Amino acid sequence: MPYVRETSSIVLPADDPALCDAIEATLNNWNWQCRIAGDPQTIAYLAARPAAAVILSPLSVAALQTIVAVRQMPAPANGTPVLQFGADGDSALRGITALLLQPFDATTFLAQLEQWAGPLDDHQLRQWPFSPRYRMIRLMGLDRASAIRARFTESLDATLGLSDDSITAADAHRLAGLAGMLGYSELAVAWAAIERGARTSLPQARALSDSVVAELRAD
Repeated sequence: MPYVRETSSIVLPADDPALCDAIEATLNNWNWQCRIAGDPQTIAYLAARPAAAVILSPLSVAALQTIVAVRQMPAPANGTPVLQFGADGDSALRGITALLLQPFDATTFLAQLEQWAGPLDDHQLRQWPFSPRYRMIRLMGLDRASAIRARFTESLDATLGLSDDSITAADAHRLAGLAGMLGYSELAVAWAAIERGARTSLPQARALSDSVVAELRAD
């Protein structure tokens, strides 16, 4: 299978050739592409051509410049998770998404990469435009995103099981907030209208909720 260059790629700093070789050899088995860059501006540039799944920050003083360069890029590159290797107990620089523990271990690295890129073999997940699920993974990690999505599905199910008269403004407020946070803007607007007293929006909110629940369960 060829590399899925548009969806599954990691940008690596050139300051540690041995580490680059180890990561590239590990990711070859997953049909990922490694893009190697020698300075912060090139790292940021390659992160957007097209949007990379993850950036590995340099260990040198260039780390801060890398973070600044990436966060100043247009979306979606500016939201790319930036990971950095460090020792146990190290504190991450402001703007670093997560620390990866040294020394490099392929199994541990893949597990940590999956936290911020999603299932490694699900190349479709990382295609642009990003789905609500993938946006959440990039923002907060796979485990936390999955827990919030499960909570959202349970809340939708519970509310859809109520009669129209039993759905309260508090129910609508909770669903509007979760829908907005997860990127379901149309659903958020529908439940927000109900929260404000527009009960005639209930049929639309129910229909949209049914569709979203089906999508969540299909992921």
